[in-house]
Amino acid sequence: MQNLDGPKGRIDRFEKVLDLKGNLSNEQKHRLLEIASKCRVHKILDTPQEFATKLLEDEDWTVH
Repeated sequence: MQNLDGPKGRIDRFEKVLDLKGNLSNEQKHRLLEIASKCRVHKILDTPQEFATKLLEDEDWTVH
């Protein structure tokens, strides 16, 4: 992960490296790369986030 300065402040950059085993064609490799980019975690991190925190005994959430 790298921290980059962007126009709206800090950008967190997550990097992933695929280590493919076996005799795969270029088409298969590119298909696996495409699938890896559509994983659930990737989709979550690719959208705007909002975090909320509260104490167990409290009813109200603090959004940050």
